[in-house]
Amino acid sequence: MEQWYSINKKEDIDYLMQEFGGFHDACLVGSTWSSGVYVDEQGSMCFGSAEDRRLHVVFHSQWMKDKALELCFSGVRRHCLGGWQERYGYEMFDCYLKIHTDLQVGRDDPLIVWADGQGFSPLNILDRSLLAEPMWSYIIADKLQWRFIEK
Repeated sequence: MEQWYSINKKEDIDYLMQEFGGFHDACLVGSTWSSGVYVDEQGSMCFGSAEDRRLHVVFHSQWMKDKALELCFSGVRRHCLGGWQERYGYEMFDCYLKIHTDLQVGRDDPLIVWADGQGFSPLNILDRSLLAEPMWSYIIADKLQWRFIEK
């Protein structure tokens, strides 16, 4: 269960979606963020590389009783994990997962975009009020790997 799979093309996304039921009846149960920045023994600020900016996210699904899904995003550009919302639970019915080359002005670097609903658009996320409900959880990163882990 410890094998990591990389997302490099649409077929990789299709395989993940197939293996995890398209994130239907799933929930985000936890995350771990690492910025790659630290202060060394001499008191100098060390900034690390883009690759060091990692976000691990764990999901459970009602369809998988003995295992969970772990996503590892590296080169994280931006992330927002929605918190408590007044009239909404956190069950997922689907997700948005695509490789974009249109998010940086004057560049076409491929970026992975994950969000907790198919209706998400990374091109207009800032058009909404910050606390508008329902809130989107989303992650934009250079790379994505995934694996199944024991619950």
